[in-house]
Amino acid sequence: MARSKKLKENGQTIYPVTIWNAVVDPTTGMTLKQLVAELTDALNRIDASTLQGHGIVTAGELDPKNKIPVVGNDGVMEIGRYLDFHMDGSKEDYNIRLRCDTTGKYQHYLPAKTGTVALTSDIPDITPSVVVNMGTANFSGGEVSFGSHTGLKSYISSYWKAGATSLPEVYLRYTANGETCFVKVVSQGFTGSGKNGYMKVFFENGGNYIPEILLPGTLYIEAGDLSSCVYFAIDTSSLEGAYPG
Repeated sequence: MARSKKLKENGQTIYPVTIWNAVVDPTTGMTLKQLVAELTDALNRIDASTLQGHGIVTAGELDPKNKIPVVGNDGVMEIGRYLDFHMDGSKEDYNIRLRCDTTGKYQHYLPAKTGTVALTSDIPDITPSVVVNMGTANFSGGEVSFGSHTGLKSYISSYWKAGATSLPEVYLRYTANGETCFVKVVSQGFTGSGKNGYMKVFFENGGNYIPEILLPGTLYIEAGDLSSCVYFAIDTSSLEGAYPG
């Protein structure tokens, strides 16, 4: 059994390993109590910014590698370019990656799937489309004239339903004075009977409303009054030029 060296203090035998004032560093004379106090203080002051060889990621960080992200006083956590998620038992490099870099900002990477990630509230309802084909429009004195045979044609076909709904955002393209312009349809109705009649369209252009006009043309519907039809999204592939939406 190992024995500790006996020392005398105030005439009594003591064992240095059992007392606070045992000298642990002969060079400095530091006692055990002083050493423990210094170690405790040092441990209490350790945070992400004082770890050996590491710092914290700060706002505007040019090189966040090998640094530790922390929540700052402003409540923001600064991290690097990638944030990878890993499923249990997965051998993939990542299962979901949130990525932001100079070549592909704001992207979600899912290696096993393709497509775009979006909030459900941002995904529009999928409905059949109505194709609008426009003929040549002649502009003169603020009046719009469509040929009765090459004018507006709306193919509603089998998509007839009862109960009117709000009109979706629809833009029609026209050319005036050599410039391409778009007008927004804000309401529409039907005048006439049977399958032939006039499409009445109310336009808004640049915040200025253009009075209601009648567009002679052919309207193909199954039956009933167009005012009780459900309006569907416009297939913009039938419109020339860039779509303003």
